[in-house]
Amino acid sequence: MVCYDFSDYNINKDLSNIFRKMGAIYEFLDDKFRSLAYYKAADILEDLPDDVRNYILNGKLYSIRGIGQGIATKIEEYVETGKIQKYEELKNLVPEEFIELMDLKGIGPKTLKRLYDELGISTKDELVKALKDVERGSDNFLKINLNISLSLFKMGDYEKALFVLENGLNSFKG
Repeated sequence: MVCYDFSDYNINKDLSNIFRKMGAIYEFLDDKFRSLAYYKAADILEDLPDDVRNYILNGKLYSIRGIGQGIATKIEEYVETGKIQKYEELKNLVPEEFIELMDLKGIGPKTLKRLYDELGISTKDELVKALKDVERGSDNFLKINLNISLSLFKMGDYEKALFVLENGLNSFKG
């Protein structure tokens, strides 16, 4: 296989991130099959030993185990255009900030869907407000508070992380 040096730009990582987000959106939309396919493609791209563009140049893209024709076509589209039309369409099917919220550890697409459906939450600020207002005292509430606080901290939102953590801990003080 002929290999070119594309070290100036890690397209595998970009594609992996996009496919992971597509997987999360499909999971949010209850499409388990597509969700799993995109999560798997993200993992495969992360683990590829070479830049995916080398596979395209050598006619080997369609031979990567676990990458089907549909996803391979999207990889080619991204390499050619810098975007994936289906991803752009999917982003319009969920509230805009959900893409960012899907990165919160401890709050996956299923939990976000439930928060959206049951409480109308679609932004980080609405999520923090709901945690402040929610009935206090349950173990589940404390666990959710701790997970969200940790995620907000990792995202650099220290003030909100501390607020959420204090709110969760205070719920057990009475």
